[in-house]
Amino acid sequence: MGVWIQDNLRADMHVDCMLSLCSQRVFVMKRLRDQSLAEKYLYNVFQAIIVTRILYALPAWGCYLRNELPGRMDAYLKRCYRYGFSSKIECVDILLDTACMELFNTDLFYNCSATAFLTGNHLSVIVCLKNCKFYCFRRFLLMKTRLMYV
Repeated sequence: MGVWIQDNLRADMHVDCMLSLCSQRVFVMKRLRDQSLAEKYLYNVFQAIIVTRILYALPAWGCYLRNELPGRMDAYLKRCYRYGFSSKIECVDILLDTACMELFNTDLFYNCSATAFLTGNHLSVIVCLKNCKFYCFRRFLLMKTRLMYV
C-alpha cells in the first residue's frame, strides 16, 4: 500500500492502480450480494474494502488530481451505487474535503514539525486551517510544492 506520485507531480499512476484494485474488489462485492448479504452489511463491506482504499492518504495525493481523474473516480463510485453497494453516491471532492477536515482538525497536525516545513511557518496558513478553509490550504500546498521542484 503506497502512494504513487510521478516526477511531474501527478497522481495518474496511483489512480490507475487504485481503480484497478477497487475494480477487482467489485467482483467480491457482487458475490456477497448474490449470496443475499443484507444491505447494511454490504454497505459496511463496501466502506471497509473500497472506500478506505480510496481514502488512504487522500489528503497527500488528492491535490495532485488532474481534471479527468476525479471524474473517473466519481464514475467508479456511481457504478458501485448502481450495483447497490452504497446507500448514496459518493463524490471524490467530498471525500477529499472530509479527509482533510479530519486530518487538519487534530492536535497531531498542529504539533507536528512537518507542518512547519510544509507551511513554511506562515501563521496565516494555520489560521486558514483553523477557520476550516481547507480548499485554500490544498491549493497553497500544491502551488508551494510545484514551486519547490521548478
